[in-house]
This record gives sequence, structure tokens and C-alpha cells, in this order.
Amino acid sequence: MTIVNVLAKPLSSVIPGFNLLISFSPPGQVKLKREQWQTYQPTTVGTRLRDADRLFLPKGAKAKVICQNLVMWKVPAGKESIVREGCPSVSNPRLIDQGEDTAPTRNPNTPSIPYLISPRETKLLPTESVTFHWHQVEGAKNYRVSLRGPGVNWNDKTKENQVVYAAEQPLKPGTRYWFTVETDTGATSTREGIIGFSTVSEKEVQEILGAVEEVKQKQLSREAEALALARLYQSNEVYNEAIALLKSAIKDGVESTAIHQLLGKVYQQIGLNRLAREHYLKALELAKAEENLEGLAMTQGGLAITNGIVGNEDEARNYFKNAKATYQELGDEEAIRNLEKVLTEILGVNQGSQKSKVKS
Repeated sequence: MTIVNVLAKPLSSVIPGFNLLISFSPPGQVKLKREQWQTYQPTTVGTRLRDADRLFLPKGAKAKVICQNLVMWKVPAGKESIVREGCPSVSNPRLIDQGEDTAPTRNPNTPSIPYLISPRETKLLPTESVTFHWHQVEGAKNYRVSLRGPGVNWNDKTKENQVVYAAEQPLKPGTRYWFTVETDTGATSTREGIIGFSTVSEKEVQEILGAVEEVKQKQLSREAEALALARLYQSNEVYNEAIALLKSAIKDGVESTAIHQLLGKVYQQIGLNRLAREHYLKALELAKAEENLEGLAMTQGGLAITNGIVGNEDEARNYFKNAKATYQELGDEEAIRNLEKVLTEILGVNQGSQKSKVKS
């Protein structure tokens, strides 16, 4: 049985915000130390920063951080700085850990079914039409699709693995809709659950677009702007826009661990674990070349989880072993415990038991 729902986020009076390192020079001179780490480590553009993290800049070095309220902080050189000194916590952060504290969406994306690719488990900004795209099933010649929701009961047929909904029946703001696909061979997307999307409320639209414009006015590099905007969209659950931005950056030749790792994470959040795995593999290659220890550990962890979800249990255990060794090099035992807990649960579900432990 496929598990399709994520665990609900715990209720909290404090929304967990984060800050984003978006530029520094010269390369390799700016160092980061998290609370759990034993020593300072080189860092990269796109690194998320917590309140208690510490940055060290030698004399003559430069670094800028976008704070959780989108204010820019120029990190002082020649000293150690605690992130909270330049980016104090705020009650209504614009950059938040959306979905970071939930269980991963466990869709194996079985190739024999026409599972929805986009828009999938995302909020949609206002649009005149929506293009639905799903996995092309081998041997299928025709697809029947349906869109359901308040005021919408739409059906269509196509030979392609995509179709355009021209909003003949308008999508209402702040509303949930469900989309299903069935092939002429009887395969149906409902095998992995009823997947859909939501529309952004009118109030949210103004807030999101205003924040997007605020980031664009900061005149960031191509990579930094893509990462900052993707993180902003991710914070608001507008995952389709985050994906489009990151894919566009890659198409333009912007290749980095941060870009591919974030794209993998967003795909993982919406249950596209096979696509997530592809980008984690690219991030792994880049992290090794960049000697990016944290990026390497996070990517190995992502590969452990996504391989576990799609049923590659041996690979999942191997990637966990590698991630554990990398986190141990950083001195981050908490990250190891968190990853082990998630992976043990995934492998336990796959085997019909919640008690199947990860062996490392």
C-alpha cells in the first residue's frame, strides 16, 4: 500500500525562519560553524543559516546574507559573527522551513502508472490556463483526464502526456482541486492516491508577489537570485514556481550543489522521488568537486531517503552509511539521529514493520 500523506506539522507559536547566504568573496575564505559542528567549515552561496550559527570572515573578505524578513545583512570582516546579531528572529519571517519538519511524501512513482508531475501538491498563483503534465506510460496510446473541485467538473482525452486546462470553469482562490489520469490500458494515477493542487488566496498573492519583487530589487547574481526566489516560493508552498526557477537556472548553465540539492528537495517534498534522486545524484557529484562537506552529507541523506522510498533498500542503506560518516566528520550527531529515524520508518513501512532498523 502506498503512503501518500505527509505528517502534519507540529503546532507552534513560533514559525521557524532561516536566513540565506547569498554572496561572499574571495572563494573559500568565508567559514561557517553550526552549533553541532566541531570546527569551522568552508561554506557556499545558498547555505541556510540559523540564529546560533557562526560566520567567520578574515580581513578583506565580504559576505551578504538575506535575513528571514528579506533585509540584507553585510557580515563584518575580520571577526566571528553570530547570525542572530545581524539577522534577529522576527514574528513573521518570509523565509521559513516549509515542510522541513514533516515526514517525506512516500510515493514510489511506479513507472507503470501515469502519476502527476505538475502541478503537483503545490499552490498555484493566478493564471489564465494550467498545463497538466504526467508520467508517460509505455504502451499507452490515449489518456483520460479529469479535474475536480468546487465549481469544476472537467474531463478530456489526449494522446500526449500533457493537457491544457483553459479555465473554462474558473479556479477559485484559496481552493483545493484534484486531478486524475487513466490510460487506455487501465493504469490510473489514483494508485498512488488522489493528487492535486491548491490555488493561492487573494491575500497570499499580494504578499508573495510583493516579496518576490523585493528580492529582485536586490540585484543578486543569477545563482543567488534563483536560490533566494526558489526558497521564497518554497516557504509559501508555491513549489511549481520554485521548480521552474531552478530548472531555468540549470538550463542557463548555473550548476552548483545548492541548485541541484534544493531542486531535489522540492521534488521530494511533493512526492516526485525519482526526479528528486536524479538531482541529488548531480548534487553529489558537484559537492565532491567543491569539497562541500555539508552539501555532501545532505545529498547523501536525500539519496538514502529517496532510494528507500522507491524500493532500492540496499542503495538506501549504503547512502545512509556514507551520510553518517560525513556527518560524523562534521561532528553533527543530531543530523545522524534525525536521518536514521526517518529512514528506519521508511524501510519499516516497506517491510510491513515499524521496527526495521537501519544498519550502518
